[in-house]
Amino acid sequence: MFKWMVCRISLVYVMVFFAATVLRPRDVNADLFVDVQDATLTSGGYGSIDVLVSSTGGIGTFSLFNYQFEITSVNTINGGLVEFQSSFFSVDDKRQSNSEQDQGNYLFAGSTNVANFAAKRQDPNRLQLVGGDVRTDGNMNLSGPTKYLLARLELQHITPSPELSAGTFRVSLVQSADLSYFQNLDLDNDDPLQPRIHADSYSLAGSGIVTIISAVPEPSSLSLVALSLCLVWRRRRA
Repeated sequence: MFKWMVCRISLVYVMVFFAATVLRPRDVNADLFVDVQDATLTSGGYGSIDVLVSSTGGIGTFSLFNYQFEITSVNTINGGLVEFQSSFFSVDDKRQSNSEQDQGNYLFAGSTNVANFAAKRQDPNRLQLVGGDVRTDGNMNLSGPTKYLLARLELQHITPSPELSAGTFRVSLVQSADLSYFQNLDLDNDDPLQPRIHADSYSLAGSGIVTIISAVPEPSSLSLVALSLCLVWRRRRA
């Protein structure tokens, strides 16, 4: 009886070890922080929101990143909708500009080109955007607290009544292993020791608040804006 129990316990330990080392998920539990900044837009106008990325520990080397962001409504007054805009103002062109590539704090600054960059809104609802970039000279390691610019998302507020419309909207990173990740193109990503860094392993996947201010603020609009700013302040202090 005793020998049978010892054998059974040993078998359990072997199964746990096997699951932890061989069948483990292909993600990395690193201190990777994605910070979607807050922004304010005038009703019916255009603007942008920056997304920063940093780490308190090494997350492995990578030479490519891919992301997907989405917009959801928090509350509105007299309707209106925030969409990802096309920077080329064409119905058929879904691309956004590559303005982040010109910034000194861009994640791949000094090792990127226009051909490798992409950021496209997803039709028909224009509430999602997919993008990414590839380094031109090998891999990098995000290993310190410095905040780098990951993306500059260009937005547009759509409303038939700019003088009356106001509200708040949330821009969030979509946590999808197929759409939001960092990758080392030199490695075999089927090797569990060299995994793709997935969005669902981020210790903090951020979201930001976009506040819409009406062109001619009504009392109710001002109250909503004050409430939105209060919520943003409380969220930043948390």
